[in-house]
Parts: sequence; structure tokens; C-alpha cells
Amino acid sequence: MTFSSHLIKSLLVFCLFGLQQANATCEYDERALMALSLNQFDQDMNGGWRAVSQQTGCSLAAAELIKKYRIDNKRTEKILLWHEGQLRAEANQIKEAVELFKQSFEEQDLMGWNHYVNASIAFLEQDLETLKKERALLAAIEKPDGLHMTDPNGKPIKISWPPNLNVVDKLVECFGKSYKEAYSGCHSE
Repeated sequence: MTFSSHLIKSLLVFCLFGLQQANATCEYDERALMALSLNQFDQDMNGGWRAVSQQTGCSLAAAELIKKYRIDNKRTEKILLWHEGQLRAEANQIKEAVELFKQSFEEQDLMGWNHYVNASIAFLEQDLETLKKERALLAAIEKPDGLHMTDPNGKPIKISWPPNLNVVDKLVECFGKSYKEAYSGCHSE
């Protein structure tokens, strides 16, 4: 065995061991998560799939968990597709993320959701021109008269208008960075 083939073999073993270690750190009770209501699974900011995604290196495990939840519970809500797509984008599965994002468009869109989706796709596809165009279209959305937002418990909440403009601004500012870094908000130097 030559030195270079030994080195390659050693690196391969090291990488595979590292992947096993990364997967081993994603701890959760799958049965309990699959039994949650949609609201508990998807909208609990410290529970459901988010509790898994907040563990270091567990974005892909959380994406797979959402996929399993969708299939096992026969859920068709577009927000699950969106969140799975975001996690796949964080894990650098760009093609898969874009396909999931494309399935989350709304037929009737009064709040600019589709511009947010298009902007996110443009970011992942490294299309700055389209990203900026969608940002401008989103920013132009007027707040509907009489719109009052509530949390899952029915309590009134205030949101900045239009929704997700702050996220799209981060995507523009952090263009060329990873989705995870941009979504979190990189800072220009």
C-alpha cells in the first residue's frame, strides 16, 4: 500500500467516523415527536423539530424528522415543506431546498409570502438580480386594512410589515454566504 492510498483510506475512515459522531449527537424521542399536534411539532419555538435543529450539526436530522412527520401523519401544510426546505438549505442541500420552497407558494398571497419564497430561491441559486427584484416587490406590499395578527393562543401580536422583509434584507446583505449564515444575519465589515 502506497503512502497516498494509506492517507486517503485514513481520511475516509476519519470522515465516516466524524459523520457517525455528528449523527449520534442529534438526540430526540422520535415516537413522541411524531405524536405531537401540528402546532406543537411546527410552531413551538423550543420544542418539536426546532429542539432537534437547535442541537449543533442537526439541521439535516431535523429536516428528515419533518419529512417523516409529513409522511407518517399525512400532513400537507405548506409550512412544513418550507421549514424542511430551510433546514436542507442550512445543511447545504440546495437542490432539495429549492424544490421544497417551490412547493410552498400560496395561491392567494396578500402578505408577500410568494416574494419571500422567490427571494429565498434566488439567494440559493446565487441570482442577486432576482433577489433584489423580489425584495423590492415584497417591500411594496401594503398592509391590508383591518389586519390583526394573533399568536397560536389567540393573543394579539405586532409584526413588522411586510412580514419577512427583514429576512430578505439579510439575504441581500449576506449574498454569497451560506444560507444559515445569511438567515442568521452576517455583518458587513
